[in-house]
Amino acid sequence: MKFVKFLIILIIAFGCKKDNPMPDGYGNVQIRVWNGSPYVFDDLFIDTNGGLNDFGKVMPGALSDYKKFVFAYRYANVSFKIDGKAYTLQPIDYSGEEKLEDGKYTYKIDVTDLNSDWANVDFIID
Repeated sequence: MKFVKFLIILIIAFGCKKDNPMPDGYGNVQIRVWNGSPYVFDDLFIDTNGGLNDFGKVMPGALSDYKKFVFAYRYANVSFKIDGKAYTLQPIDYSGEEKLEDGKYTYKIDVTDLNSDWANVDFIID
């Protein structure tokens, strides 16, 4: 009887299909980053809860390539480094926010003071 219980637990644990509705780099919402600051952004990642994409290095004033997301909102979890200092912009939640329609969008990120942990993100519909 113990073997049957053990077998049932194994089937439940490993037999259930895990859906991944948010694979990286897929979807019809395309987002790019505009570095509105005078600083180089290194290791820039955006996580919209509808995918996580690595934008790598974005030079001052430059626009990155578009990356695809399953879905996104007007703001997202953004992380990057400037001269090794980490910056993270993390939404508390998306309550009341509506998912963006399929299309192209830009997050303009601006850092004006390296002594602060503050960065400004503007949302632009392309």
